[in-house]
Amino acid sequence: MRHFSTAILGAIVALALALPAVAEINYGDLPGDTMIFYQVTEDSSTDGLPLYGTPDVTGDTLKFPFPMFGSYSGPTGTSDTTIGTLTTTIEAATDSYIGAIQFAEYGDVSLSGSGGVDTYASVTNSIYLDILEIDGVPTGGGITLTVHTTFTPSNGDWDLLNDGPQTGTLWEGVLAVNVDQALIGLGHMGHATKLELTMTNTNATGSEVGTSAYIRKKETDGIKITPMQAPVIPEPATFMILGVGGALLALTRRKAR
Repeated sequence: MRHFSTAILGAIVALALALPAVAEINYGDLPGDTMIFYQVTEDSSTDGLPLYGTPDVTGDTLKFPFPMFGSYSGPTGTSDTTIGTLTTTIEAATDSYIGAIQFAEYGDVSLSGSGGVDTYASVTNSIYLDILEIDGVPTGGGITLTVHTTFTPSNGDWDLLNDGPQTGTLWEGVLAVNVDQALIGLGHMGHATKLELTMTNTNATGSEVGTSAYIRKKETDGIKITPMQAPVIPEPATFMILGVGGALLALTRRKAR
């Protein structure tokens, strides 16, 4: 009986190893209070695993409760890179627009042994925005913004020579962009009402013989969209009513004199 169970277990393991790694996961459309996140998709082809994890939406924040980013290089002298790319199209509800985008993430890093710059760990993250609509009008493409995360400490980059051993050193990364101001900087007036967001997050390590390096992302605050209320433009009939009201007020004041 034991031999039969072991054989079955071996077959299951062999089958699992033979299956192709999942390169892309589409979580579908996720509506928020004011924003809709269309076709939330992650590409984690370097590891074949869901790295961001199944997202949900709270308010207008796309959250990732269980991120699984990590990179490890062992004592035999190796290197490892984990890359996860997330894409989604974000559209604002009627009479609102995308005011600002924020993202924060947190993790830790460890370096051990006696080595130089070839024993290292790093984390980087960038967001690319392709503005699809301004004030509800399609742009036709070509309006793009790139925003990089700022990491502390050590700017998200450590090595044994310059930073020494690390044991669970905590790090954080913060990214923020005012979309209105960014558009003005590119020479475009108006407000973004629809855009495509691409986020590329990378953890990397390398080690020399007898050393090790490890870095991981432990949690994020999610992609937070700050909605803004679109300015209300009065209809022509409203202008006419205001004009008539002003004329009557002026006539009344003349008669009072």
